Amino acid sequence: MKKIIVAFCILFANISLAQTWVPGNTYYNSNTYVEYIFGNMPLIISAPHGGTIAPSTIPDRTATICGNSSVTTVTDSNTDDLARALDTSLRNLLGCRPHTIICRLDRINVDMNREINEATCGNAIAQTTWYNYHAYIDTARKYILAKYGRGLFIDLHGHGHTKQRLEIGYLLTDSELRSSDTYLNSNSAVNNSSIKKLIGNNLGNVNHVELIKGATAFGTMMANTGYPSVPSQQDPAPLSTDDYFNGGYNSQRWGSRDSGMIDAFQIESNYTGVRNTTANIKKFADSLAKVIKKYIESHILTPAQLAQCQTTTGIFNLSQGLQKGLFSFYPNPITSGFLNIQMNKNYQRIIVKIMDDKGSILMQQSYLNTQQLRFLLPKNLKGLCLLEIHTDKDWEVQKILINN
Repeated sequence: MKKIIVAFCILFANISLAQTWVPGNTYYNSNTYVEYIFGNMPLIISAPHGGTIAPSTIPDRTATICGNSSVTTVTDSNTDDLARALDTSLRNLLGCRPHTIICRLDRINVDMNREINEATCGNAIAQTTWYNYHAYIDTARKYILAKYGRGLFIDLHGHGHTKQRLEIGYLLTDSELRSSDTYLNSNSAVNNSSIKKLIGNNLGNVNHVELIKGATAFGTMMANTGYPSVPSQQDPAPLSTDDYFNGGYNSQRWGSRDSGMIDAFQIESNYTGVRNTTANIKKFADSLAKVIKKYIESHILTPAQLAQCQTTTGIFNLSQGLQKGLFSFYPNPITSGFLNIQMNKNYQRIIVKIMDDKGSILMQQSYLNTQQLRFLLPKNLKGLCLLEIHTDKDWEVQKILINN
């Protein structure tokens, strides 16, 4: 598998590797269109579609401007407020904070749950904002991996479907959810799932079926608190005539389907009784916080491991990921175009990223079962960059100068 994105390393300057982060503090990107409440839990909450700011400097994402007749611009009303309420509920429940990233721009201007071309329709301000949003998620991911080794990503959305229930999306289609348990536990389904890592490594040693519609599935737990959910033990799968959202770009990028130790799912919440009033938002957020705690303690981290967040209050710096001895590389600076990487041992899966100095991914490649890597960098990749390498259990960042 190979994915390559090419740009200049000095592009999209906003989030510095040297920046320090304090749990509980709120940070904004340079244009204030992205809000990041830095946390200390192994949990990322993303609210990509709740923003209402629509500046005249960013054109509307119309079919004409985007060259795409299927552009979606509907706002998921009050999901930004829901994300903030959930932060408060978790703080009150645990004394800890999730990492909460909120897009304040209206979806008509940018879509944080789409790849960059469809998300921004080529507008430079929207592109910078999109990069900043995902750079904040990546900062949260790095923190979680450094402190806990694994974690959970939840993408908050809202739907307007007829059936008033939560739709939990694991990247599995409604047809797949209606399939037999044998299929859902097969490699075909597991390899499509945004909780792939959790399936093979969870505290209760339960299988895929149990994780998505068993007694300790997230949807089942939410239904038990009075919020009907699909899939769940009570409602295992949407009917063929039902509308159902199964997850999108964010769950694909930040979940464990393709790699990594962060599992993910999408929550599509109904409006009435959940998002329609301030009181209902608070009530739902309180229930959601309790279920998230129970879910993490049932499957991801023991109660004692999760409780470490209560003593994790110090300053975090991304440079904590530097120089672990995971790999070495040469030459530096690069003048010939070739980058050679020597891992400290053979790894089954390696992900190599080259980023600008603000954490935006410019180039990414994946390798299987190797220790030595060599590849040719694109000619228009230049400047001071960050070379980040991930294995299944660790990651490291080093600085690299490219003078092609």
